[in-house]
Amino acid sequence: PGVQSSSNPASESREHSAATPAPTPSPQGKMAHHSAAGTAVVSMMSAGISQFLHHPVYTFKTHRQRKSHLSMGEFLLNAKNHPSFLFKGVMPRSLGCMPEKMLKMQAYMTVLRFMEDRVKPNSEKAKLATWCVAGCAAGMATTVIGCPAELLMVQAQTGNVSVRQFFRQKGLRGVYQGASVTIWRDMAFNM
Repeated sequence: PGVQSSSNPASESREHSAATPAPTPSPQGKMAHHSAAGTAVVSMMSAGISQFLHHPVYTFKTHRQRKSHLSMGEFLLNAKNHPSFLFKGVMPRSLGCMPEKMLKMQAYMTVLRFMEDRVKPNSEKAKLATWCVAGCAAGMATTVIGCPAELLMVQAQTGNVSVRQFFRQKGLRGVYQGASVTIWRDMAFNM
């Protein structure tokens, strides 16, 4: 216990690393080391946090689109007097965004692995095409959840109708208004 080693730990580390071969990366790269469940949890947590943080920007955008005369000063004054106004509609969007981001990552990883297994991209252009196809698939998958979540967020922000009233008036088909445009946007955004 009281005897100290005369060897230098740094040189031992170098000797050990020289004797041990470096691990070779898997064909799928870093993503192969992450479990689907771990990726899902991290995706959902980051989506919920990011939605909460940038929701005030969505609120300003929505109010600006509805009332083109609304100035930044008027918006900030309203936010100062009624801070909760900034986060109106954050819950439906955050709750919708969390599974949306999880679905996006799972779709991206699944399609990417499928493409890499089948196509075996051997050039930078082929890899780029594989990533683009996986991104498009991820964008399409997110629309299933993202379109209703965005629509309900806007309804909550504008105060036109409550979520319950919206469902009564429009039904389930109503929450997919604008889905075709959302699919194209999300495919392009995720490429």
